[in-house]
Amino acid sequence: QPAIVGATVLASAVGLTAGKTVELSWGTVTGGWVIENYYFFRGKKYSETTTALGRFPVDASGRLSARFIIPEDYGGVHEVIALDD
Repeated sequence: QPAIVGATVLASAVGLTAGKTVELSWGTVTGGWVIENYYFFRGKKYSETTTALGRFPVDASGRLSARFIIPEDYGGVHEVIALDD
């Protein structure tokens, strides 16, 4: 079913370093309209960025099971990135 802003979701991963803590990040963009001299529309400009979702433990078998709330954001496909060291 579709994910909704504010809903709690479960993210899981395997093959991580056992006993570590990983930081999950939400891949997104920032940006908006490019306006010149208050009324000339020049297009849109976006830059890739990430938002921290929290730090989560990896169990002894290298498995991550993390719950987080979907942040308010632009629509479309997003990525969740696990950062380990």
